[in-house]
Amino acid sequence: MSTVSMQVTVSRTTIQIVAVPDTGMANIFIVDNNDGSHQLQVVPIRQYLRAGTAVELAASHVLEFAVAAIERHMHQQTH
Repeated sequence: MSTVSMQVTVSRTTIQIVAVPDTGMANIFIVDNNDGSHQLQVVPIRQYLRAGTAVELAASHVLEFAVAAIERHMHQQTH
């Protein structure tokens, strides 16, 4: 299986997911115009892959979760 990378920009922050099937992990990176790039979290995806989920779908799910968390964090900072 090949490594899959996906990214999306939320406000001025880019969220990148790198899913590595061989390790069963997905790395979440945050790229901010002010702070540069840093690894936010490593998420296990092995159970999804073993259940037959395509690595692209698992990465997409992790990306959606990360986007929701970042949006929630940004919303809390404005209130």
